[in-house]
Amino acid sequence: MKGLHYFLGVILIITANIGIIRGQTGLQVDFESGYPLPADGIDKGSSSILQSSAVGPLDDQTLEWRLPRDIMPEEYDLTITPILDEDVPGLGGPFTAPGEVTIALNVLKDTDKITLHLASTAFITLTSYEVIETETGTNLTVLSTTEDVLYQFKTFNMQAPLVNGTAYHIRMTFIAIITNGLDGLYRSAYVDPYTNTTKYIATTQMEALHARQMFPCFDEPAFKAKFFITIGRRTGNIALTTTQSLRNRTMAGFPGWQWEEFAPTGIKMPTYLLALIVSEFTYEEAPSNIFSKVVRTYAPAHYIDQDGGVYAAQKAAEILSFFESYYVEKYPLGKMDSAAVPSFFFGAMENYGLNIYRESALLYIPAESTETERYSITRILAHELGHQWFGNAISPRWWTHIWLNEGFATYVAQQGGDVVAPEFKASERWQNDAVQNSMQFDARSDYSHSVKIDDNAWITAGAMTWFDRMAYEKAGSLIRMMKGFLGEETLRNGLLKYLKDMQFQAAIQDDLFERLTEAAKNDSKLPRDLTMGDIMNTWTLQPGFPLLRVSVSDASGVLISQERFLNNEVQVEGHINQDTGLWHIPMAIATRSQPNPNGTVGSWLHNDVAMQYFLTNTSEWFVVNAGGNGFYRVLYDAPLTQLIQSELLTNHDFITSRTRSQLLDDYFNAAWQKHINIATALGLMEYLGNEREVVVWNTVLTNLRKPFNLLSSTGFWYTSLRFFLLPRLQSAVSLTGGVNNTALPDVNGGMPVIRNLQFLDWLCGFEDPECISYSTRLVTAWAANPSENPIRRDIKPVVYCAAVAGGGDTAFNFIHSQYILRNITVKQQGTLLNALACTKELPLIARLLEETLLDTGFYNQSAHVTVILSQLARNPLARAPLVNFLRESATTVESVAALGASNVITALATYTGTQIALDDIKAYIDEVTPAVPNFPVATRAAVTTIEQNIAWVADFAAPMSSFFEK
Repeated sequence: MKGLHYFLGVILIITANIGIIRGQTGLQVDFESGYPLPADGIDKGSSSILQSSAVGPLDDQTLEWRLPRDIMPEEYDLTITPILDEDVPGLGGPFTAPGEVTIALNVLKDTDKITLHLASTAFITLTSYEVIETETGTNLTVLSTTEDVLYQFKTFNMQAPLVNGTAYHIRMTFIAIITNGLDGLYRSAYVDPYTNTTKYIATTQMEALHARQMFPCFDEPAFKAKFFITIGRRTGNIALTTTQSLRNRTMAGFPGWQWEEFAPTGIKMPTYLLALIVSEFTYEEAPSNIFSKVVRTYAPAHYIDQDGGVYAAQKAAEILSFFESYYVEKYPLGKMDSAAVPSFFFGAMENYGLNIYRESALLYIPAESTETERYSITRILAHELGHQWFGNAISPRWWTHIWLNEGFATYVAQQGGDVVAPEFKASERWQNDAVQNSMQFDARSDYSHSVKIDDNAWITAGAMTWFDRMAYEKAGSLIRMMKGFLGEETLRNGLLKYLKDMQFQAAIQDDLFERLTEAAKNDSKLPRDLTMGDIMNTWTLQPGFPLLRVSVSDASGVLISQERFLNNEVQVEGHINQDTGLWHIPMAIATRSQPNPNGTVGSWLHNDVAMQYFLTNTSEWFVVNAGGNGFYRVLYDAPLTQLIQSELLTNHDFITSRTRSQLLDDYFNAAWQKHINIATALGLMEYLGNEREVVVWNTVLTNLRKPFNLLSSTGFWYTSLRFFLLPRLQSAVSLTGGVNNTALPDVNGGMPVIRNLQFLDWLCGFEDPECISYSTRLVTAWAANPSENPIRRDIKPVVYCAAVAGGGDTAFNFIHSQYILRNITVKQQGTLLNALACTKELPLIARLLEETLLDTGFYNQSAHVTVILSQLARNPLARAPLVNFLRESATTVESVAALGASNVITALATYTGTQIALDDIKAYIDEVTPAVPNFPVATRAAVTTIEQNIAWVADFAAPMSSFFEK
């Protein structure tokens, strides 16, 4: 599951379809649904019902907030009828779902109570119930029922005990609400462009604790059971669930309604992996020769008619085929559906047999989608389908072990991506997308936690709070690190044993480590007498990661020490204790004479020593984390750093691209946290004019984004940054085909296309004359024949922006004329709107600002007001006029900006690093507060960001400028 939770009822907005325009990250929103896109793939979500301060180990079944283990479900026979926007007399009202569930019970211990989960009446109402002895059909007496609102327990108190070894079942009827939320059973909607009517969808999101909102059930991951499902639906709609449809029959007494019966699951599964959809969707099916089971992509008809489901269906089939072969386990269900839902809480959810996605995370429109989007779709598909082996077949015993689900799904996503779309180099990009991304968060005291979630911490936080970078990217990176020291074959053998032994059961991390230890010992892969649990517990049971320091000891050796890498920050009260132990650290060592291109681990630094001596020739460069598989940072003393820098300048390819990427990221982050001088990190960049690899440039440009943002309006400091980096970008672009790289295809281009986009973005951001001229020529050619746009779709956001920035009134007016057209998509509108904010003409900036206050303004939606104001915050020339405008029209802006002016302040904060600007923004906040009392609360984080930016400028602007000027 991927994504970020946003408040219900959020006003929908649009913005650019590319995250970096002019070298900066913008507010990203799903164009088609209007819902905000995942922020860096982080899952956060619904509030937990668990607010008790109860303590104790999570595998302790006696805890008050865990269901008792006296009874386990064996089978669910669920019948449910989601009714959409109509009243069906005798059946139900609009947006209700009457249903019945019969649960076959396995009594493990004599008990006079049946306790299961049932959410509050805001979601579901229980209308009848009966407990029956299965063999005799005897209806047993229920003396009373009790409820625990906090834990959402429903307990049936029996007159006589249920006896171990006797079969029973409980039958309940209920009415569920199809809510307007984004979890449980909820409704989504879209406007059908063929009929201009609103079409409603009933859909689900059960993870983590929301199945209980749709039907009474044992809603914990360890309570697995088989499912038999029947869905009532109106004729003309389709119904989807975990398994394939078997038959339809008329619904007696309700003309136009049908029962659709689905195949039994055949396997036991937890409630959180159940899904259903009732809609008017249509589908695209993958060719049958790719995978043995039916693979389909479902979506509204207008997307399927644009071939929007073809790519996802085919790639899903290819990924399933690869995983089935590689992990030697057959996919256990009869079909695999992927469905695109307009309003979806996350990026995607890995329900068994029916994965649900945001539209933007699944649908590839051949005539419109970019390579960046295709890469994202491929990666998300591989992640969700990887769950069918890791996470679905083996669910966690409890949510504290979610890293076993999400980490493996993240890890195998790059495996699947490499196989079905090798042009994207997913395993190379892993260094940026997973390792470096999660390290940024794992070094923060307000965020970091162990990947195996602390037992006591779980109970006090939201249920989805823990679906974060630690569970996804860090956990996946630890698995790749295991691959690094075990080798792929040993890791695979251990995983095959784990899958075989634990299939369709609930696991904890020890179950995995035991199987990996067995495989590792068979292949002599473990150091000392250690087990995988000994090694990996130092990584999974504590937060953070190591910093290794390497220094020359003598001519024959170096000293390597370990400590925890920490951000240079004030300890946040109440957050995790930063005291941790040491780690068992695998080291893949490379030198000039032994470059170790495969990143083979040959040495260890163990957790019982803080410093160790290693033999090596210290007259040549020495790298500890060759290949970048280790989840740690490394710093070298001055002599070793100089040797590495010299190698980069003379023969950088002798050090592998992933090693170069991680080396640069280590040094930049160490500099930002003041472990080293920033000049030391910048010195490693001098060779960049010869660098072609995206994985390295991603690292560099990610680390230079903040300097670009904060220095872009500072004059001399910005000029020095431009003076240093622009020639190196120009050189790298010339090595990869030039600005106008006509050899790049729009389809199947992969990383070369994305690299070209990235270079253009930064070149135009630095006002490179060739890039500006190229963009202006393209837009001029388009203006000469508006019906034929000659601009490659991948570079449209950059080209539009650069042309407006360099083309004065002419380019602005043409882009504006295209924006106001009514026959373009929301996505196209967003790209054009963002480009208007790139203008350097002060009268045009004033026009954009003034138009926001007019009912007759040219913005197509009121929500676009928020977008244009936020986008102007990214324009150095527009920031001062924007702040003045906000102050002069304080309360009016608050009323017309769809998401509120606080979002504009948040956008401004990213680019603001001066005390004068901070004072102006604080004055604006003071002016708005009388009309909007919560405004200070909404903008508090933005003010903190600006204060941090001011400190950053004070620390780094002058030293960076001094280095660039040398």
